[in-house]
Amino acid sequence: MTKSVIFQRRGFGRAILLRIALGALLLVVIASGRRASAAPGDGLYGKPQSGRITASAFKQIIPFASSFSVAFPTTAVGTTATQACFYNCFQFPGGNCNSSGTVALVRAVSPPFRTANLRKGTTTGGCNGTPVTLPVTLQSGEWLLTDFVFSPTSAGSFQDTVIYSVTPTGSAADTYSWQLSGATPASTPPVVQKYPTLTAAAGPASLTLGPDGNLWFAESLANKIGRITPSGVITEFPIPTANSFSAGIAAGVDGNLWFTEADGNKIGRITPAGAVTEFALHTTGAVPGPIVLGGDGALWFAEAQYNNLAWISPFGDLAEYHLTATSNQAGGILAVTAGSDQSIWFTENNADRKSVV
Repeated sequence: MTKSVIFQRRGFGRAILLRIALGALLLVVIASGRRASAAPGDGLYGKPQSGRITASAFKQIIPFASSFSVAFPTTAVGTTATQACFYNCFQFPGGNCNSSGTVALVRAVSPPFRTANLRKGTTTGGCNGTPVTLPVTLQSGEWLLTDFVFSPTSAGSFQDTVIYSVTPTGSAADTYSWQLSGATPASTPPVVQKYPTLTAAAGPASLTLGPDGNLWFAESLANKIGRITPSGVITEFPIPTANSFSAGIAAGVDGNLWFTEADGNKIGRITPAGAVTEFALHTTGAVPGPIVLGGDGALWFAEAQYNNLAWISPFGDLAEYHLTATSNQAGGILAVTAGSDQSIWFTENNADRKSVV
């Protein structure tokens, strides 16, 4: 009886060993079958990993994704915005950038986008790295860092895509896309505010900024000089000479406004308070027109009727220069301005030329 019991126990142990052996064999067969049929990059090899290093050095991981959207803040035309520190690397499941592989460029972006500061860094080095060009091979503990730049030169919304080829060691190549988007501020239509003159049909002509911060203008048909504040309040000041037909106006170095009287054949000066003083021209019927402040502190103006260029000092001193032309009206001076060279430039409409004095 005792031998029989021992024999049965031995038989039971053999059965257990046999079952363990068969189970182990089955496990090997299944594991071997899985490895034989496994697709590259399924976890037995490295997988692509991507993300971004934030300003606080926190690593945002985007594992196994095939694309990532990079949105730029609203950026004005002529300025630049940068989104920095995006990375690609390779990993085994459960790790971070602990595998190797190669990154190559498939598609570059076009303006207004561009990539910048392409570099290879280490996972312990933050955003720092050594400049590289693609393709580049990464080892365990390394990543490829890329900055993206948006520099719009025209208004609108823009999109583009950077495509990398990512090939883990021992695996087939795949692609990864950085999808970039950016826009300029929405344009605001100009607001036009109109301010009617106090006198109807005043015929407002030239306009200039006064030393008092207001805008001053000639009312050629109303025979007045007008002043308008930035808030739109208008004041009118009469010109002593009747029907003077004020044409041009400019601010002088003396803190006053100077204007021409085309039919009055005078130059007028008006203080910011509205007091007017007139200076008669030497040449009768000269028809003074545009007037401008020169670099010498004098007010320069055209005498269109006699093809003269003249100036008046802040004290009222006058001088006239006759231009060389075949007749009095040959030049036809229509515009006068001061140049950066301290000279006075003017156009001669009838003579088809511009001149300088």
